[in-house]
Amino acid sequence: MLTALLASGGCWRMQDVGQYAADGGDTGTSDTGTGDTDGLTDPDTQWSGQWGYTEMESPTTKDLAAVWGTWFGNVCAVGEDGVILHFDGTGWSAFDDVPVSVNLHAIAGASADLVWAVGVDRFILEFDGEQWTQLDTGWEQLVEGSWRGLCATSQGFALTVGDNMSCMTHGDEGWGDGIYADEDVTIDFHAAACGTGTDAYVAGHNHAAFASSTLNRYTPPDDLLTLDHEPIDNMYGIAGYDEDHVWAVGFDDGVGSKLYRKNGEVFDVENTSDDELLGLFAHSGLGIWAVGNTADDDHVGVVQAWTENGDPEWHLEFDGTTRLRGIWGIDNGGDKHLFAVGKGGTILHIYWDPF
Repeated sequence: MLTALLASGGCWRMQDVGQYAADGGDTGTSDTGTGDTDGLTDPDTQWSGQWGYTEMESPTTKDLAAVWGTWFGNVCAVGEDGVILHFDGTGWSAFDDVPVSVNLHAIAGASADLVWAVGVDRFILEFDGEQWTQLDTGWEQLVEGSWRGLCATSQGFALTVGDNMSCMTHGDEGWGDGIYADEDVTIDFHAAACGTGTDAYVAGHNHAAFASSTLNRYTPPDDLLTLDHEPIDNMYGIAGYDEDHVWAVGFDDGVGSKLYRKNGEVFDVENTSDDELLGLFAHSGLGIWAVGNTADDDHVGVVQAWTENGDPEWHLEFDGTTRLRGIWGIDNGGDKHLFAVGKGGTILHIYWDPF
């Protein structure tokens, strides 16, 4: 059923890269509150403080699907109709040279001058530090559908995943190698988490079936191992920062979500949530963060965080947006920042506020 595909051409999410994330960065933002205000003691720094947030001024009303960066002063978000935004530590602006106008679903990179964005019709865009270029990988003509998930490592390995259980990798020869299934395979991959080396983890589900979620370990070029887990209807998020720390989130419509943690060759349910969670980010210094919407009202966006042990740490309900879709963060000791994006161009800045 799975066929190897070779083509010519051409995200472990970046963590600390030796650059200090400056305090502030809220010029041009409007304060909408501080979420939960209960004091916490950060387990890494032992600083006492609380998580707060602001809604940032956004240059677009287009829906945003994903966010990624290298440090606080270099963050990008992608979304509807080819919109790509950039945050320079002070404010957000839109790129005016994006060569496509299709919906973009994911963004990740190996460095500030090697970044990719993927989306509808198998489009892959590459940023070289100055401009975005559309890549011709050969998959555009061979495989219908969309790329939906993306991860990358600082060593230059990247993986994008999408409709019909498709996976394509980036290596020394650019983009090309991978696997895809025929049109009869109805499972779509929605998210990828790159680990050590070239192994990665992939999450998805069958849109036409209940309890059809799938979690997989992918080893290039064509080894896709299905990992056991308690099934759920929708599986949109997966993230991790090494082989022993990988999490996934999935939800049942109108019911709530489960947080899974990889345990050897299986994923166990570590916690549950009343919300429908869509995007996931994991970091050794920040914990596990998910975004989505409340199960009973998709006009209320949600941000939820757990510690590395799966204990609930922070929960925000953000009224006025039709859901949040992507999240990414950076930790420089006591200076911690996350960005959450969603419908209507919504961008939230979430930050650790020491007492």
